[in-house]
Amino acid sequence: MMSFMDKGGNLYVALRSDTTHEGKEIRGGLFVLTSTGKTYLYNKKSNPPIPTNSVEHAWKDDKGLLYVATGDAGLALIDTRGTPEKQSDDTVRVYTVMGVTDVTKQLDAKPFSHAPSIGCDHVVYSWMDPGTRDLLICAGGIGTYKGGLTVLVYDKEKGEYTRSYTYRALNYRVGRTKRKFFEAGVFDTTQCYQPDRKYLPLTGGKAIKHFRPLTSFGKNHFCYRAFRDNSTGLIYVARRDTVDADKDAVMGANGDGGLTIIDTKKTADPKDDEVRVLDTSSTPALAASDVYDVRLEAHTGKIYVSTGDMMSVQKEQMYGLVIIDKKNNAVTYRKDGKFDTTASREGKLIDEKSSLHSGFVLGTLRDKATGDLLVLQMRGIDVIHKDGFVSRIPWGKIIHLPVTPENNCLWAIHGWIDDKGLLYLCTGEMGGLGLLVLEMVETPE
Repeated sequence: MMSFMDKGGNLYVALRSDTTHEGKEIRGGLFVLTSTGKTYLYNKKSNPPIPTNSVEHAWKDDKGLLYVATGDAGLALIDTRGTPEKQSDDTVRVYTVMGVTDVTKQLDAKPFSHAPSIGCDHVVYSWMDPGTRDLLICAGGIGTYKGGLTVLVYDKEKGEYTRSYTYRALNYRVGRTKRKFFEAGVFDTTQCYQPDRKYLPLTGGKAIKHFRPLTSFGKNHFCYRAFRDNSTGLIYVARRDTVDADKDAVMGANGDGGLTIIDTKKTADPKDDEVRVLDTSSTPALAASDVYDVRLEAHTGKIYVSTGDMMSVQKEQMYGLVIIDKKNNAVTYRKDGKFDTTASREGKLIDEKSSLHSGFVLGTLRDKATGDLLVLQMRGIDVIHKDGFVSRIPWGKIIHLPVTPENNCLWAIHGWIDDKGLLYLCTGEMGGLGLLVLEMVETPE
């Protein structure tokens, strides 16, 4: 679950699925609360519709296009025509593994066989390069064999996306044996689905370049967050562990997460790309193999890596927030203090008092008014002040709860601060979903 507010003051909230509360059914989709107080929902029954009631992530560009990442139906682009009113919306363009389909208010679906495909219909995140308008699409999920990071390439002359390539590892059984072959690399997925309804070899497109060693991109397909730093040409990809339910499956996911760094050499051709991965055994080392968020602070060059492991909460003492500087020096904030983790995951203790309340970190955001860093966790919010001191922000005073009924869930999944100093905090993942709007007031323990 996540939320954002556009320049017009309209609030958008991504709802992952249909749910019930006290016997009342709550529909999933993209919830909208306009600046005038009107509410509506984009889902399968809306007009125009999006192909699902499952929305993972959404944002709006400078042209008024809504980019909606769905849990099972690809990436939907909604033309809002510059207004917050749904009635003015005309067409929804949907990017899937089969190409692109345009859906109008009349529910007519017009496929474009020439348009690019994406790596997986379970899209969890998308990001636009402000310079090129290329789209980075993160896809995958627990137990899925598809996914990876897809780059939709924008053609400025044609004014549309004309080709795509996907970074992923493909694994499949050789013959009737249980031996598996892994092919990690970047694949041309522009026309991954053919008119005769047959996939290209390996169901992943035509290989552009293979990566060696295979672990350089990992054997998992669950890409969670990604962005491109145009000053260096590096793409940062946050990956989460996957769990393979069927170890003998022809196309099974093998768990290994981490932070993948793709060096594009500042070129548009992926043939010269090189990749490396940071994990719990690399230098510098991460605190856990599940990476939930990665952020780059442009003016300092520091990378903030949020780590945890849903499958091994009992090891929470080792997890935390990893901060890596330009020289690859790393510090990690954990439950037992602040550590230098440049050489190893265990690290050397720097300050025992600078400890987090939870090692399971889901994200970070900077309070521009104070310069403090807010750390979103499984059990609330910590604040790392400019002097390095760590304090606690409890839930505070709830201003209003516009989407779902109040719940006691402590998972702080996603947050942002508006120009009035209000913190919009999405909670959930386990124990319910909700959007809390809080005053930024610290209280003593």
